[in-house]
Amino acid sequence: RCFPHIMNLACHDVEQAIDQMRYGPGNQGPLANIDRNPIASLRTLIKSIRSSSLRREVFAEKVVQAELGSLQLLRDVDVQWSSTDIMIERAILLCEPILSFLQGREQRELQKYQLSDDEWTVLRLFHEILHVPHAFQQKLSAEKTPTLCDVLPAFSAFLARWRLLQEQMPEMEEVIQASLDKLEDYFLKVMYIPAYNFAMSKSHLAIVASLTPLVVLNPKMKLRWYEHHDPLKLEWVKNLFMQEVFFCALLSMSS
Repeated sequence: RCFPHIMNLACHDVEQAIDQMRYGPGNQGPLANIDRNPIASLRTLIKSIRSSSLRREVFAEKVVQAELGSLQLLRDVDVQWSSTDIMIERAILLCEPILSFLQGREQRELQKYQLSDDEWTVLRLFHEILHVPHAFQQKLSAEKTPTLCDVLPAFSAFLARWRLLQEQMPEMEEVIQASLDKLEDYFLKVMYIPAYNFAMSKSHLAIVASLTPLVVLNPKMKLRWYEHHDPLKLEWVKNLFMQEVFFCALLSMSS
């Protein structure tokens, strides 16, 4: 589970970069039209609503009126992975009840935390960035299915997705890059760890497997990922696997 943990650290790097951003003139897109961090404003608003039973009751009525069932606002916490992204996602879903709630006269002291249209837009951009590592964590934290074979393909897809977002969101390039450098360096290191490569491979010398206790973790995947995404590494993986099979065969015959 070290990879999901690495993704959690990546999220924290992005969140720190967001906290250090300068808003207003000089930025691109909606960032030029706001003067504060919308995540911080949202967090304070949610805390204020949840801390009062009366406010919670009024807000719950607004949610019902919007036909959103019994959904509640969620707070982010440091000990829960991806909690900031989850908080933002829920707030976006409850955007209409939030706006309706803040229009009430009794909520005047909270109206300073009301997000403008541009702040909601920026919040959605942040959500799109943070949701990528969250999806990666979910994929590799499955309890019932071995996921070691998914690590390299998923990690590669994750990095590619963030690079694409940098192109699509030039105003967010530095925010993403704050974590991307570290992750790319880490990926280059794990690319040559045998365990992750064995998990995706299947030797074409299958007959040798009967002589060894070696278990192929994912025979369906075989070497297809390397053929499509990293053909230069294909021969290295084949040789690595064959060497391991040969070594295990020798151990089996000598025991």
